[in-house]
Amino acid sequence: MMRIRFLTYCLISAIALLCFSPVAFAQSLSDNLEKGDKAFDALNFQDAMYFYELALDQNAGDANVTRRIANTYRRTGQMPISAEWYKRTLELGSNDPLDMLYYAESLKSLGQYDEAVLWYEKYSKKVPDDLRAKSHLNDKLYYQDLFADTLQYDLKRLAMNNADPVISVSSFDSTHYIIAAINAERKSIDKRTDFLNYLDVYMMDWNNASELVNPKRLSKAVNSKYNDGPAFYSKIDKTLYVTRNNMRRGKPVFDKDGNVNLKIYTSQYTNGNWTDATELKFNKDEYSNGHATVSADGKTMYFVSKRSDGLGGTDIYSSTRTSDGWSTPASVGTPINTEGNEMFPFAADDGKLFFSSDGHAGLGGTDIFYSEWINGSWTEPKNLGAPINSNNDDFAIFYETKSDRGFFCSNRNGQGNDDLFFYNHKPIREMVIAGRLKEAGGKNLAGARLLVVETNSGETSEIKVNGNQGFLVLARAGESIAIYMADNKGFDTSKPIATYQVPSIIRDPYSNIGVINVEAMKKQNDNSVVSGPLQIKPVANSNPLLNSSMQASVKTSVKGNAPVTDLEVLGLNNILFGYNSDLLTKEEISKLDRVEPILQERKDTRLVVRAFCDSRGSFEYNKKLSLKRAGAVKAYLVSKGVDARRISVEWFGEDNPVNNCDDLRKCSEEEYKLNRRAELIILPGK
Repeated sequence: MMRIRFLTYCLISAIALLCFSPVAFAQSLSDNLEKGDKAFDALNFQDAMYFYELALDQNAGDANVTRRIANTYRRTGQMPISAEWYKRTLELGSNDPLDMLYYAESLKSLGQYDEAVLWYEKYSKKVPDDLRAKSHLNDKLYYQDLFADTLQYDLKRLAMNNADPVISVSSFDSTHYIIAAINAERKSIDKRTDFLNYLDVYMMDWNNASELVNPKRLSKAVNSKYNDGPAFYSKIDKTLYVTRNNMRRGKPVFDKDGNVNLKIYTSQYTNGNWTDATELKFNKDEYSNGHATVSADGKTMYFVSKRSDGLGGTDIYSSTRTSDGWSTPASVGTPINTEGNEMFPFAADDGKLFFSSDGHAGLGGTDIFYSEWINGSWTEPKNLGAPINSNNDDFAIFYETKSDRGFFCSNRNGQGNDDLFFYNHKPIREMVIAGRLKEAGGKNLAGARLLVVETNSGETSEIKVNGNQGFLVLARAGESIAIYMADNKGFDTSKPIATYQVPSIIRDPYSNIGVINVEAMKKQNDNSVVSGPLQIKPVANSNPLLNSSMQASVKTSVKGNAPVTDLEVLGLNNILFGYNSDLLTKEEISKLDRVEPILQERKDTRLVVRAFCDSRGSFEYNKKLSLKRAGAVKAYLVSKGVDARRISVEWFGEDNPVNNCDDLRKCSEEEYKLNRRAELIILPGK
């Protein structure tokens, strides 16, 4: 199954071969490596691993052997295991830049982003122009922003998933979708016939429970004997675009390197039937084309190809519709394409180009990004962040602009297969507006008083500029904001220093309006009063994000797009547990006793409790134990008088360790203890 998945991802095709059983006999180290390499090149990873392990028995200290094992785990999608083997390869003295790059990539799958950045730095010194390293080094804390908006989506794994992969979805009409999958009609896997399974294209119904049901395999006009998919249906020309193995008269067509490449085929829906699939004219036997999508107006096709003129890996190309068919394709170029693999493009109705990539800064594996065509060029790709992206492979997004919902595929369930997920946006009622002040004469404006007026409702709040001359304003959807500065006479409400119109539908809950230049101020008078032409209600309590006495002891900041109260400053962000226990110790209770008054004073906030376990014990047991730990924290705070509705819990079992203490490595008790934790995060309330 992993072979089919890999072929689809990387556009390196081959017909599924029956695995042969190598006979063990005395061979030299070089013989085993040669046989392993031959199997590896044929994508026969099971046999490749067999010969590499024989070579490992002969010389466990050879980096050329450990590297091959690491590469095999990487190519089969087992990134956490590959990390251990790349680490061993580097410890054996390897100075190969690719070992550094692949180790950095595999560390992300373990959630070890800081360590990954260090290895991207080492790789960048060897290969300074590689875009993959640059994108991670532009902002070394990039991953914090990608985890900042995890609450803006409702997300679920669809019930139609089974033990086999789903790799694409597109809309046929308002109640029917087309997917590409292996055995979508069955609920269990038959290991005796598993090697005979191929990707097929199916039609499915969308029901009132927001589930895809009743899979029906499309006719033989669309589905061949081998792999068919991914598939995209273009409504404007009623055409299905399908990726297929390069076959001729039922036999594989090999390129000069012995690979069977991929091609794009089309089938039209006419009078309730599909026409026989025919290949596009620009297909070539020498390289792969696949993963086609067509813009909403039907004029532009985007697809993936692996060509000699590419940047490396697989790149995204475009073609325009002409009277003679599709034009000669051209690469979309940078900043979209990198030396890595860009795949699964999707052209949304609003013009955004979504795609998956392992070449841009992400959370691990392939992440989903989008770029926009503005003023004749593509914008820098934006990572969609968690929870759509994870530290596994996330790809093949399909987003419906009008209904504001979408689908994507991911192998995050831990079973190695690709599942289909459904998501939509949660309504965001408030957003944070951030800015900084600058006085022409260079005067430091820290401590200056600002009046925030919501012009629609007439409500006001007074805030102070922080030590970095910055400020934060919490504003409701659809509200018009005006900000005034005080002088020694009060607030001059005839001249706002800044205004902001909050969107009625908030997509990004954070906006930085930049630096505001203001005139020199006279010495402030704490007894000044509000004056001016506006009819202003009495000043309310200060901005809820910067409230009262907590300003002195709690650091309020913005991480990514979500305003938070930073409990880390006070040492209250982690509650630790004993081994196999969900009981709160006296020391941890004392921490919660300090969190409780913060919550009581900040009625406009809520608390998220995220609980974890160390790696010992079964996966399922640790899931349940982490739930109990999260519940213990919530129960204690509720007993102290905190409203239960303000506390949400999340439980992750042994996922996301803070160190490398996982099933592959034994650790000290102190190291394990760090993973037996409940993380506390204060966020704006709803």
